[in-house]
Amino acid sequence: MAEFPDVGKHCALSSCQKLDFTPHLCPHCEKHFCGDHRLSHGCLDAAATAPNGEPPTSNSAAPLRPHLCAKNGCFNRESVKIVCSHCSQNFCLSHRHAEDHECKYHESINDVENRQKEAVKKEIMAKLAPKQEKIAAPATKKTKVLSVAEQKKMDRIEAMRLKSNVNPTLGIPKELRMVIFAKVFEPEERRVPILIHMRWTVGRCLDKIASDLKIINDNGVTDAKKLRLYKDDGAEPLTMSDNILDHFGVSDLSTVILKRDL
Repeated sequence: MAEFPDVGKHCALSSCQKLDFTPHLCPHCEKHFCGDHRLSHGCLDAAATAPNGEPPTSNSAAPLRPHLCAKNGCFNRESVKIVCSHCSQNFCLSHRHAEDHECKYHESINDVENRQKEAVKKEIMAKLAPKQEKIAAPATKKTKVLSVAEQKKMDRIEAMRLKSNVNPTLGIPKELRMVIFAKVFEPEERRVPILIHMRWTVGRCLDKIASDLKIINDNGVTDAKKLRLYKDDGAEPLTMSDNILDHFGVSDLSTVILKRDL
């Protein structure tokens, strides 16, 4: 090469020093290198300029910072190992934290807190379980079956109580007050004392029963299913225009059944 002493540059890598007619100037260390060492010459920042995102390789010299970052897409190197305590891989200073390299073995603060709360909750529930088992279920109150005489006695007491607590706005004179017991099935089966006027019609008594017990009464609506009153032992409904005394005596405690047409 004595014919062209001023052409080209020798590779600045001490282990190479090859004369290259098209030398490459490193923009980081501002030295010239041959084509083989233009990227892999131990420069602090040369790895970042590798083409196609591939880390540089070198067959002739080791980089000054040998520890390559394990983060995908990062080619930074460090002179000392920086190992993640969770995944045991080496990373550069920029990606040394678990959050920075998206470590899949690292739990976030929220995950840790949620796991701790769940553990505390399970511990508390385990301690409370034996106590809850010791708490006896409330005893079911049994309904006493009354005899005929006992039932009549209870009915008289209910009738007296109802007559003595009459709302004056009803306008029923004391001597014309009468108590009948209505057996209904809406919304559930029950037998309830109802105060009526002795001179009311069956229809008026039906309206009073439905009103007191808050049962929907559509008897005035065309094609609606009608409510009917029946005697306790009767198969046919009572005629609406009849006086209630046509079917029951003046004494209290009679039972009527309120049913809706099917």
